[in-house]
Amino acid sequence: TASEPRKADSAQAIVDAMPYMRSFYIIPRHQEWDSVFWEAYQDLLFHGQGTAEELAPETRAELEALLP
Repeated sequence: TASEPRKADSAQAIVDAMPYMRSFYIIPRHQEWDSVFWEAYQDLLFHGQGTAEELAPETRAELEALLP
């Protein structure tokens, strides 16, 4: 609470909930999906190495292959 005093009233509730916390889970192969999305699409798009229209079709096929 020292770093964020506004959370002082909630601190104990957060600590009490910790045993029940888990990572965000969208799909079973989420980490792989995230890697493909960033490496094959988002990063290239950000660095001007292709347009959305150029990158999306191939990236979409790779991402869909990872879905359950």
